Amino acid sequence: MSVLLTWYFALFTDKKIILVHSMGKSGSSSIYKSIRKLRGVHVLHTHFLSKSGYRDAFIQHKKYLFLTPPHLITSRFLIKFLPKIPKNRLFLICSYRDPISFTLSNLYQNPYFFKNIIPSLDRDFSSYKLTRDECDNLFSLKIGSVFYWNNWFYNELLSLFDIDKNILSDLNSSPYTIIDSNRARIGILKLNSLSTGFNDFLNQLLSINLRIKLLNSNITSNTNKSYSTIVDSKLPEDIVNNILRNSLVNLLFTENEIQNIRTRYISSGL
Repeated sequence: MSVLLTWYFALFTDKKIILVHSMGKSGSSSIYKSIRKLRGVHVLHTHFLSKSGYRDAFIQHKKYLFLTPPHLITSRFLIKFLPKIPKNRLFLICSYRDPISFTLSNLYQNPYFFKNIIPSLDRDFSSYKLTRDECDNLFSLKIGSVFYWNNWFYNELLSLFDIDKNILSDLNSSPYTIIDSNRARIGILKLNSLSTGFNDFLNQLLSINLRIKLLNSNITSNTNKSYSTIVDSKLPEDIVNNILRNSLVNLLFTENEIQNIRTRYISSGL
């Protein structure tokens, strides 16, 4: 079924709508492909639902990829019709990962988006090492990918769905949380919980008993040398610590998880 038909039937029938809405590189495609054939519900997939987020993503995809991906087509129509969907029909799933692993995965899979930061970048990362200047630009809290990560939570999730940021503190001690806002029933979970807690999460969110096999839609493999090299990059200690002091990071991750992130990425040699 085409994207247009899917969103049309979702909006103009009485069935429940499951909206998989996350920033990219955070497991949303795996979730969407795993549940899109569930009977009795409509499943949609987006990354952007704010007008500014959709506009910027549309321009970027047209510039570098010369196409409009299905998730942006869905976004275009949902932005208009989302306020008309009754709360009791809308169930939102948002998965997320830490801003450093998100950035490095995004860098590997979409290098063309970072040409303004790292002009010499190409897809062969097998022996590529980020320089100090590249790290400064890439992880800038004002213009870089961490800035994007932070803004996505505020502009595409908290603001749009009337969520109090402090409610996210549940994630400081739990792999997921379920929130009933006045816009939807919302489930937010950590990417590293997908493999072990996905079915429990779905059952809590939808109040039904499901057993679903999670599909891995990622075309890259952790055994791919080029992918592993960039995703396991070591970064300057001051940059990592600055990122991990972010108030949102401290709401979304436990102290132990933050320490593990610090240990994984810090290098004193940069």
